[in-house]
Amino acid sequence: MEKNSITKDAKAKGEGAGKSGYKRGMALKYKMALVMTLIIVIVMGIMTTITINREVATKKNDADLRIAGIATMIKLTMDTMPRENFVRWINSLYSVKYETKSYNLDLVYIIIEDEEGKYSVSTINPKASLRGSDSDIEVDPAEMVNLNIEGLKKVEVSITDRDTMEIKSSIYLGYYLKNLQRGIWEMVGKSLAVTLLLIILTIAVSFFFSNRLTRPIISLVSGMEKVADGNFTTRVSVTTTDEIGFLADSFNKMTEGLKEREFIRDTFKRYVTREIADQLLSQKNKIVLTGEKRIVTVLFADIRGFTPMAEKTPPVELVSTLNDYFSVMIDVIFKYEGVLDKFIGDAIMAFWNAPLDQEQPPLRAVMTALEMQSGLVALNARRERQGKHPLSIGIGINTGEAVAGIIGSEKKMEYTVIGDTVNVAQRIESITEKGQVLISESTYLKTKNRLVAQELPPQTLKGLKRNIKIFAVLGVKKSEGEKNE
Repeated sequence: MEKNSITKDAKAKGEGAGKSGYKRGMALKYKMALVMTLIIVIVMGIMTTITINREVATKKNDADLRIAGIATMIKLTMDTMPRENFVRWINSLYSVKYETKSYNLDLVYIIIEDEEGKYSVSTINPKASLRGSDSDIEVDPAEMVNLNIEGLKKVEVSITDRDTMEIKSSIYLGYYLKNLQRGIWEMVGKSLAVTLLLIILTIAVSFFFSNRLTRPIISLVSGMEKVADGNFTTRVSVTTTDEIGFLADSFNKMTEGLKEREFIRDTFKRYVTREIADQLLSQKNKIVLTGEKRIVTVLFADIRGFTPMAEKTPPVELVSTLNDYFSVMIDVIFKYEGVLDKFIGDAIMAFWNAPLDQEQPPLRAVMTALEMQSGLVALNARRERQGKHPLSIGIGINTGEAVAGIIGSEKKMEYTVIGDTVNVAQRIESITEKGQVLISESTYLKTKNRLVAQELPPQTLKGLKRNIKIFAVLGVKKSEGEKNE
């Protein structure tokens, strides 16, 4: 199958730019995975930040409330308990686990200052590790009030005289936020683990869906490249019912249409005029090429005495003679929009009213025959000037029902007509004499108003059991306008 002009133009434009003329970049599945990963990271980062800030604020507030509760307990107990018992009770507070949801509250020191500025009670948690090490530290309790250590939070509660409102004593407490910070980092670690898991899951899901998405697209691209190379039999699988599936189905319909157009173009371009070929292409959905019965008019033309002439003529000259002859005859056939069916040696077969309906196909065929005879006269005049022998032809025409359709194999197919109507036309041509145009009765009845014809005696044709009426065409009747002139 020859490539059409559109295919050639597409190939010319694509040369030098790769097979598809498209420079490929990052694959779609990698882009999807990257975009989805960025979205997950951003969303999880925002959610983690909001969650951590909220949890930190909640835990710090909870810690402040619990320390305030401890200070209130000390305030209520210090005047009702003997000093020795009170100090023992204060020290016991360090061993109590004050749970604040996901972490324990670490008391570092408890210092009570009397109204004279002396430290009546000064204790420090022996297990406190203020510098983040596992070793105990020794610090003067009196200095703890003014000690600035990262992560150490201080609370001061004053006890006043109800009557004078003077400060009787002050309670200083310090608590460590180390466990709180550890809890925050645990939250961050869990969030990162969840984020990483989501990223892995997202990449896997995006690869899965992008592969499902890009596989038909890649198939379409490959199909388009084949179509650009002129392979109109290319089809792609329709695996989905979404837009991609619709695109694949449309591609298949497009290639089917291109295949039909290319087939019609290849089948008819050498046998019909450009106008008829264009009509066939534009009406391809309205015509039947696979086989149908139609009323057609068939013409056969044959050179009389060709065999003896071929024996005496050099091959090169013989081929040149046939080419000159066929050129004149084909131009006349195309003028009257006939379909050039085939060459049978020096014979020509043509027909009308298939595959498209035509007006007055019998008259078209007869007018073609008469003009072929007059065209041959002009050709012979040139041949005589060149010192060559003149040619003479006989033409037979018949009208009737025949089967029209594509016949052949995948390697070679042609559109033709077959049946008794064709055989009769060929038999009529076989009994013609030089310069004769003989037509059947069926053709004559449809053209008698326009033709001058002479009825011949009934003929018994080879292969036929019945006699048929034959008419010799003598000319064309003049119209009323021509008579008046």
